[in-house]
Amino acid sequence: MRPIVPARSLCYWIGGTADAETQWGHPANWSSGRVPDENDEVIIPSFSDTAGFFPIIYNNALPVKMLTLDSGAELTIEKDGKLSLLYLGDKALSLYYAKLINRGTLDLSSEAEDPIQLVESQFSNFGTILIGSQYPDPILQDGLSIFQNDGELFFTNQRQPQ
Repeated sequence: MRPIVPARSLCYWIGGTADAETQWGHPANWSSGRVPDENDEVIIPSFSDTAGFFPIIYNNALPVKMLTLDSGAELTIEKDGKLSLLYLGDKALSLYYAKLINRGTLDLSSEAEDPIQLVESQFSNFGTILIGSQYPDPILQDGLSIFQNDGELFFTNQRQPQ
């Protein structure tokens, strides 16, 4: 008997809901009509697709499977905000010509092989990032990407030297 594999669930940010234009936790800001959860691959599209309203996480967001920021997209995690990515494969967080600002907590402790991929992107950390990868280079940078760390970066599951 073959194992049952759940269908791939993509959830796109649309933003712009009246009085909640940038709130990650508002269901009407998502293509699915609900806030994404651990089964969802979240995509934040470009500026032109979001009417200029990009998500901001102010508190504990539901964990999601993985997150992609497309060209020109932005995401901000504020001081009391937290986002966990649960993907176990390659690249739980991908930024393509995009910008991420973390002032809260970004939890990538799911042991993804290369948890963060930056392609011509800017990632500024002023908060806490938890990385569970056992691999020596958990942040892949392509092109002129910038990773600025003025916060805390913890590796929660590193292999011990043999």
